[in-house]
Amino acid sequence: MSVDGNWDLEIDSPRGKQQVRLAVRAEGGRLTGTMSNPEADISTDLLDGTIDGDDLAWKVKMKMFPVTLTFTMTVDEDTMEGKVKAGMFGKFDTSGQRVPS
Repeated sequence: MSVDGNWDLEIDSPRGKQQVRLAVRAEGGRLTGTMSNPEADISTDLLDGTIDGDDLAWKVKMKMFPVTLTFTMTVDEDTMEGKVKAGMFGKFDTSGQRVPS
């Protein structure tokens, strides 16, 4: 199953539900792409992205706050679920849906 494409993610943070768009491409065991927040007009590249079967992991450095977000997700067809670790702020549930092309 390919994870390539666009995904809409929802992060259940203490500041409420945060919506982001993930655009990814898998090449072997490497995951590349960008994460963006269209409302805030912010986009950042994925760092240290990996894919192992249905398990994905990547990091993004926040531009507005000095924190790196570390995502660990599991894909099941057109959905994904997992956690994001936001430094000293803790871990938050994250879920996503593939954006139809």
